[in-house]
Amino acid sequence: MKIQYFAFLIVLLLIIAVAALLYLLPGENAGPGPGGTPATVKFTSASSVFADSVTFTYTPDAAGKSDYIVDYEILRDGIKIESSVGKVYEGISADNPISIEVVREGDSTYESRTLVRKADGKALYNGTMVVNRKPTGEDFCGRSTKGGCSSDSECAVGGCTLQVCQSVHEEPVSTTCEWRECYNPELYGLGCKCIASQCQWSG
Repeated sequence: MKIQYFAFLIVLLLIIAVAALLYLLPGENAGPGPGGTPATVKFTSASSVFADSVTFTYTPDAAGKSDYIVDYEILRDGIKIESSVGKVYEGISADNPISIEVVREGDSTYESRTLVRKADGKALYNGTMVVNRKPTGEDFCGRSTKGGCSSDSECAVGGCTLQVCQSVHEEPVSTTCEWRECYNPELYGLGCKCIASQCQWSG
């Protein structure tokens, strides 16, 4: 009777040991953690400044899509203009990063204080970004047809919101009529001129 009892205990201990070993080995259990989030993720932050907006992006290095929880504050010249706590961003990946966009006003300084968390609350990114620069010609979103010309007088501004620089010898260009600050050439010190025999926006 004692032999059977000890044999039963040995078999039971072996079963427990094998189950524990299988659980610890990498495999199906080594995949995403809670909420489909990989166990270890690093985020890269970046900012983009346009004439009418500022965008902060946070890109994970993990393959595949996952959901993340984000707390953030956006400050303009030290004053909070936007914030969120516990906002869920779904389907985030290297090709679809977390993106926070705010309206840009003048040459203000913008600061983003952001915390990115997994579903279990573990922090994956906690940092601050500050951007402050004046708009440049690279931000200008007007259009140049580069129509033929011999002088500035043969170039004219067209389009519904005057965002097109074209030759007077061309047919008028049709555009949509929404206004964007980046259409304003004066903001960037640009004019519709004849450059290298082509009508184009130039400083």
